[in-house]
Amino acid sequence: MKHISLTLSARFVFVVENIPWLKPLAIFSCMLNVALADQFGKFTYTATDTAITITQYPSKEEGDIAIPSSIVGKPVTSIGKGSFKGCRGLTSVTIPNCVTFIGIDAFDGCTGLTSVTIPNSVTAIGSCSFQNCVDLTSITIPNSVTLIGNGAFIGCVGLTSVTIPNSVTTIGSSVFGGCIGLTSVTIPNSVTSIGSSAFYRCTGLTSVTIPNSVTSIGSSAFDRCTGLTSVTIPNSVTSVGSSAFDRCAGLTSVTIPNSVISIGYAAFHKCTGLTSLTIPNSVTTIGPFAFQNCTGLTSVTIPKSVISIKLGAFMGCTGLTSVTIPNSVISIEEGAFSNYTKVIRGQPITLPNTETSQLPAKPSSDELRSWTDASGGFKTKATYKGIA
Repeated sequence: MKHISLTLSARFVFVVENIPWLKPLAIFSCMLNVALADQFGKFTYTATDTAITITQYPSKEEGDIAIPSSIVGKPVTSIGKGSFKGCRGLTSVTIPNCVTFIGIDAFDGCTGLTSVTIPNSVTAIGSCSFQNCVDLTSITIPNSVTLIGNGAFIGCVGLTSVTIPNSVTTIGSSVFGGCIGLTSVTIPNSVTSIGSSAFYRCTGLTSVTIPNSVTSIGSSAFDRCTGLTSVTIPNSVTSVGSSAFDRCAGLTSVTIPNSVISIGYAAFHKCTGLTSLTIPNSVTTIGPFAFQNCTGLTSVTIPKSVISIKLGAFMGCTGLTSVTIPNSVISIEEGAFSNYTKVIRGQPITLPNTETSQLPAKPSSDELRSWTDASGGFKTKATYKGIA
């Protein structure tokens, strides 16, 4: 059965009706742009000369389904955008071995879906394709897949384990964001970048191994992974993105390699379980609020490579009583440390637990940047609240 979908505005109809010579042109234009869809059982689809794309399935249908491998003698190669979106009664889907692409939002909101079989023919999983499939507990991504779109499994709170194949090179933004049941994930050596918010709020994740192939960890990549206890960053990584491990309160150990040049904004903000920290001698800049409110931190080693400690870098680190600042540091911005601090280059510095009310009046920003004592050190004062 053939379905034709056509929408014309009232203004367009009025113009055509009143200008006779426009009628044949309008009809021809509509024939070119009209959307044609066919029906095969309960599946709506579109066809080209060589392939079929599934475009819709009744949202009220329930139970297990198998997507047909061919229709009218042509292989089904694509599951179209939003084709099964909101099919809450679906419990299991089998995708045939001829499908190469799972489209954007394809199974978005299929809250009853517990099992999906993705065949080795699939090369790309579109953005948000399995978003909010809350009953999905496990999924095997085949070795044929090279692309996992942004937010592909976001909000799949029932997922407990995922194996990413070594055909994947990039873990996109928010791919597993909010998968609070995820306890383990295997990242292969093929992956070169972990996108922003890739594992955001995966609170059940206790450990993660980042392979030597990864060169960048995106902003908020592991933000709020409160179950993480240890992280080893490989020596292939050159920068730790902003808020990369923000609020990982369970993190007690982190290894930062000599390859890292910069530690981003709030990278380890509120990692309250962190007790000690060695910053490698490759780092030149400690970013704003990088370790703000790491209240468990009692010791920090800052290497001679560091030239700048940015705004609020160690603000709120109430357990930090001593730190050594090397001679290489030429800039310590306002509020870098929690309390009034006399910083002497190359000397241990004591950070007393002095109340703000007992501190001298705050100098202006210009005065602060040039305010040095006779021994060539810096004085800073916590004056910003920082970030929550």
